[in-house]
Amino acid sequence: MAGKVTFRPTREDYINSVRQNYVRLLRSLAFYRRILIYAFVAATIVAIVPIAFGEPIVRALIVATSASVVGALAGIVCALINLQLIPRRAGRLFEQQRSLHRDMQFMWDDAGTFWKTERAETTRPWSDYHRWQEGRDCYLIYLNDSLFEFVPRRVLSPTDDEDLRSALAASNVSHR
Repeated sequence: MAGKVTFRPTREDYINSVRQNYVRLLRSLAFYRRILIYAFVAATIVAIVPIAFGEPIVRALIVATSASVVGALAGIVCALINLQLIPRRAGRLFEQQRSLHRDMQFMWDDAGTFWKTERAETTRPWSDYHRWQEGRDCYLIYLNDSLFEFVPRRVLSPTDDEDLRSALAASNVSHR
């Protein structure tokens, strides 16, 4: 259960990894919980203000409910627009981050991972990772909720792909 690949990330690899991470966030319960909390807070404010100025309670509650539904839908629409903008934003970030334009060597075994470039080497035990995710185009291996390392699946042979998946599954790192 050890493997090694050398690759140079492409712009498309980076865009795919950022998109996969964003879709994970959109599918999370925390995303919808936040939208509901914001909608509730907005509805409360929208209900309290008219009541304070003498509007009937029923009318204020109807307006508040309508406003919260519109606000929740607007939040979802904004999230979907952001999803469509990922290639532009991530592509620009890829161009800015010169370290992604160099060859990388990624190795894994039962103990953890090893990354090597012409300028740096990093060894991480599996216990340093927070979670991992397997996507259509890449593996994301998270150091925390926001920071991840990615391995494009295009660089993995079928054997390497299965071996990396097995190593990740055996690592006791959360798979979400």
